[in-house]
Amino acid sequence: MPVLSISKFRIASFFSGLKKQQFRFESSECTQLPTPVPAAQGTEPELKARRKAEKLWLERFTYLRTIAAGSSCIVYGVRDRIEGKLLACKSFVNDSVDNMEVELDCLRSLNHPNIVRCVESLSCEGGVYLLTEPLYKIDLQAVLVEKGKLEESEARSVMTQLMSAVSHMHRNGVVHRNIKPSKIVLKMHNNFDSLILVGFGLAALERPEEPLTTSCGSALYVAPEVVQPNCSYDKKCDVWSIGALLFHLLTGYPPVVAKTVNELLSKIRRGKFNTSHFEWLNLSDSAKDLVSQLLTVDASQRPTVDEIIRHPWLTKTSR
Repeated sequence: MPVLSISKFRIASFFSGLKKQQFRFESSECTQLPTPVPAAQGTEPELKARRKAEKLWLERFTYLRTIAAGSSCIVYGVRDRIEGKLLACKSFVNDSVDNMEVELDCLRSLNHPNIVRCVESLSCEGGVYLLTEPLYKIDLQAVLVEKGKLEESEARSVMTQLMSAVSHMHRNGVVHRNIKPSKIVLKMHNNFDSLILVGFGLAALERPEEPLTTSCGSALYVAPEVVQPNCSYDKKCDVWSIGALLFHLLTGYPPVVAKTVNELLSKIRRGKFNTSHFEWLNLSDSAKDLVSQLLTVDASQRPTVDEIIRHPWLTKTSR
């Protein structure tokens, strides 16, 4: 079943009537703590030694607060009692352990200043834990709610860093598959010069000659090829999502709007964009050209991140 979500943003009141049973939506709300994973296997002495090591590991951290909660995990803010560092601790429920292993493999293969950094991980009887650098609470979705849209210079700063991060990601065989405003966090409020790409829960490792076939992502930013029947796609799905994100940042609304999920996905497949508003018409020609290239419906004709990173809008500061 597809794993699609519809992000919350301030002009999306028309989504209130969507029939959620058509998709398994990515949840952003959860009131229950994760349930434990199945008990570890081994001899009694091995289990005893392992439990002792796990207890010592968990006691290293002071749990401060809940940062975020979802259907598959909860993220806590913690402090390392030994080193005094603030970290984010992601705790997975037992039916999402496989996803956690993929996420961990992806993060371990990446080392970039604009990508969240994996510090440590632990799999034990009480749960599966992933430690990362702190997840800052200000994301681009919150910024859009507050500001409505970004100036071209602000959006350019965001895109330059994001393109660099995604280029590094793709060179290392990682496809994010869920790039959207809430997955890009700022280290400081309204400072667009230092951001972090997070949210690798739907990420995948791309293998040569093996297309990706899982329909997943967030409906407002998902690429057309991902929502086709019997979908088959590659890393260029991230390029589309970047284009949808840039459109949203510059205009204050996503490129495709609709009253139902089916109508939304149909418009995405056809490349039916909302370009009649003043905000779009008022953009520079260079910005509109970049967005149009990123939102190429035919994935085979869509540029790669490394090709688009040389676009004049990204390399120049003037309109």
